[in-house]
Amino acid sequence: MRFFDDFFPALAFFIVYKFYGIYWGTFTLIIGCALQIIYLKIKYKKVEMLYWITFFSVLIFGGATIIFRDPKFLMWKVSIANWLFGIAFLGSHFFKKSLLEVFLKAEDVQKFPAGTVRTLNHMWGWFFLILGTLNIYIGYYYPLNVWVDFKVFGIFGITIAFVVVQAFYLHRKFKQSR
Repeated sequence: MRFFDDFFPALAFFIVYKFYGIYWGTFTLIIGCALQIIYLKIKYKKVEMLYWITFFSVLIFGGATIIFRDPKFLMWKVSIANWLFGIAFLGSHFFKKSLLEVFLKAEDVQKFPAGTVRTLNHMWGWFFLILGTLNIYIGYYYPLNVWVDFKVFGIFGITIAFVVVQAFYLHRKFKQSR
């Protein structure tokens, strides 16, 4: 059920885009993110920071897309978000704990073979930087409908493939550490 909670705005955007175009789709995305915030607040009594960041970035970049009648603003939102995540993951290596170590509990980090969590953190950093670059490349060099399909399905599929690659990496690391 949480999957639907997370992807409702993107799915609503995609459906409305297919029938009514990018501007109505973008408007639906903004409304969908607002409804998502309300729903999460009612269901879980709190809304995680990531949802608020997503809502305000969709509001700003989606609003600019509608006001200036230019879908490039929405395209840039996706890339900028990915680049910021990538920079955060890679930049966290200059601190005592990597970003991934912050997300994991201390006892969970200790279960991993030495250096594995920091390697995973590097992998996520580069993944987000590459994904943001790929998004803007597709946005500029392919038709809008290709970019929308990529945004809604391609990014999700690439992320799943990346997680599978990491699962194989972790399997190998845990096998070596026994």
